[in-house]
Amino acid sequence: MNVKYVERILRDPENVFSVSPGGVMRYADFMQRTGQIKSKPAKWQDIFFPFIQERQGN
Repeated sequence: MNVKYVERILRDPENVFSVSPGGVMRYADFMQRTGQIKSKPAKWQDIFFPFIQERQGN
């Protein structure tokens, strides 16, 4: 990987980098549908440590 490639990825508006979790429940739905997990968590905070649960995630 070269520097210009990485810079292009970082500047692409379709890529979102955040300290808050995003898309967790959508991924949990997928995992349940495909049989990777038996039941999905009731809320995204159920699968994160307390210091992350306070953030605005989804």
